[in-house]
Amino acid sequence: MSEPLTALSSRFTILRRLGSGGYGTVYEVHDHQRDARVALKKLDRLDAGTIYRFKREFRSLADVSHPNLVKLHELLALGDDWFITMDLVEGTDFIRHVRGEGPAAATTASMGSADTLEGGDTSEPVAEVAIPETADPASGDRLRAATVQLVTGVYALHQLGKLHRDLKPSNVLVTTAGEVVILDFGLVTSVDKIDESATLAVRGTPAYMAPEQAGGRGTTPAADWYAVGVMLYEALRGRVPFAGTPRDMISAKQLREPPDPRADRPGLPADLCQLTMALLRRDPGARPSGPEIARWLGLRVTAPVDSAPAAPLEGTFTGREDELALLRAAHRRVVDQKQAVVVHVQGSAGLGKSALVRRFLDDVGDDALVLEGRCYERESVPYKAFDGIVDALARLLDRLPPSEAEALVPIDAPALVRLFPSFGRVAVIRPAAARTVAVDPHELRRRACAALRELLGGLARRRPLVVALDDLQWGDIDSAALLIDLLTPPDPPPLLLIACYRKEDEATSGVLRALRSERARGAGGYFREIALAPLGEADAAELALPPSSAEEVALAVARESGGNPLFVGELARAARAIAGSAPGALTLREMIIRRVDALAVGARDVLEAVALAGRPLDWNIARRAAGLAGRDEQEALAQLRAARVLRITPARERTLVETLHNRVREVVVDRLEPGAAASIHRRLARALEHAPDA
Repeated sequence: MSEPLTALSSRFTILRRLGSGGYGTVYEVHDHQRDARVALKKLDRLDAGTIYRFKREFRSLADVSHPNLVKLHELLALGDDWFITMDLVEGTDFIRHVRGEGPAAATTASMGSADTLEGGDTSEPVAEVAIPETADPASGDRLRAATVQLVTGVYALHQLGKLHRDLKPSNVLVTTAGEVVILDFGLVTSVDKIDESATLAVRGTPAYMAPEQAGGRGTTPAADWYAVGVMLYEALRGRVPFAGTPRDMISAKQLREPPDPRADRPGLPADLCQLTMALLRRDPGARPSGPEIARWLGLRVTAPVDSAPAAPLEGTFTGREDELALLRAAHRRVVDQKQAVVVHVQGSAGLGKSALVRRFLDDVGDDALVLEGRCYERESVPYKAFDGIVDALARLLDRLPPSEAEALVPIDAPALVRLFPSFGRVAVIRPAAARTVAVDPHELRRRACAALRELLGGLARRRPLVVALDDLQWGDIDSAALLIDLLTPPDPPPLLLIACYRKEDEATSGVLRALRSERARGAGGYFREIALAPLGEADAAELALPPSSAEEVALAVARESGGNPLFVGELARAARAIAGSAPGALTLREMIIRRVDALAVGARDVLEAVALAGRPLDWNIARRAAGLAGRDEQEALAQLRAARVLRITPARERTLVETLHNRVREVVVDRLEPGAAASIHRRLARALEHAPDA
């Protein structure tokens, strides 16, 4: 195949092109690293705004596992090309499935289809649904079964604090096994933080947009439920409620509600028609909520599984006064002496590094400009430590009055845009994006670094500046080099840089070795290190204490956790879930056993193989030892992430897995029968034979 994907040829073999849309193309590929077929999205529109939404699409659901939401795997950037890999979902779109319209195949292929508005012309007509008015209505049983899964998936998305904003039949596939899977999160946003550009352009598909979304009045979960109502109406009636040009549809939705689908077809299922009309009410406040819809359908929704780190209990933060004092002193030095200061915050997994930095940032947030970035485990993007920082800077500059923003634009803005395309979103910088920068990569980095230094220096002169970078163990060497160059004298911008990372990765992470080098320590001018230790018993007990519970329960949790805040939180949550449990009844061992026993067989097999190996293991070795392949492999990986029993770390061209903590490994190995352990050892040996360098 002569597609322009040669940069990925060592990792993927292209099997076929699945489809294309308004801003990209989707391929079915064989992923040699995973030894599985996956869907690969390639971004074709490379403007700064589209790249930003592409990254947001991935990050919004990268850690989420739910049977009705497509599973995303990796975000990749090579040169100017951007890609996302995800589960390959094969089936038919929602409408064709519920109307029993035959074998027309569909796959994970949506990429912002042509009928999705991106602030464009609303006067052009769009294609009507290719279903004749006289078509038979959807089968009541088939529609009801699919609707239950669709509602479950949408409700799960809302539980995660996300809005889809572009639900439509082509974004909802039904597999041959009858599984409903929601796709295409290109317009996804947070419930409590609508995209800052929402007021500038109407985004979505006109036929399925809620009146308030189409009118630019903002969106809530009720807008997604309106789209579900349109899909149900289309399934029942054979057409969408309002037809014509996008402008015609948008206008009609503001003025009236659609006719009842039973008006001339009285035989349609009454309960589904009533639900449909309730979802299509013009007033979003009058539409039923997710829980009300679930009760309407008589279903128990499946909670989403989010493998992102657990939030602190009830927002609680205890202890760490000495560490907070060091951070505050570093901040005062920046403010008083106008000096660059670097602070490394390091410690083992689960000791609360991110929580400590979060508490400090909350304390100084009113008095400082805070820029936050994070290196993501399953991303391979250039200068990944700076990616979130640059996005935050772009948003900040776009919100400033034009005169203030123009005063901050660096002289060599074209180099800055060339290295960091997100700056091309900024109105006052956008003209610079059109100017060509034809220099070698080293010179480009030097010039872009100088421009970024100028920009940060300008901001720091207006307000104290704090830059916090989390999970730097997953960073890249280019980011480390740029950070060092940025802070090397003379005249680095006066800012506080907080570098947060896991101590156990110091020996293997190139970026951490670079950041801990003598050159890096000298670059900032003033360097401090905070090494976190386990919490003391009193602080751990305060963190664990559930409301209205006996203090002895909290003390038992504190002692059992060994002062590790991650284990404190997990044990305390588990203790709350077990009503009337006696102090100390739930041990760390018991909690681990509960987690392991809740895993499906394949995921448990992988965990047992990794535990018996007793060292970091290549994921391919572990999953071969467990006999996993294809979607079963991805489900197992998602379960293991969510259960927080494995540490999963990308390393060069492979992914390494190991037990999260020695206690996990000890419990898993201790429970294995001798015969089972011997069998796993044999499977491990056979898997290692196929990869002797693992």
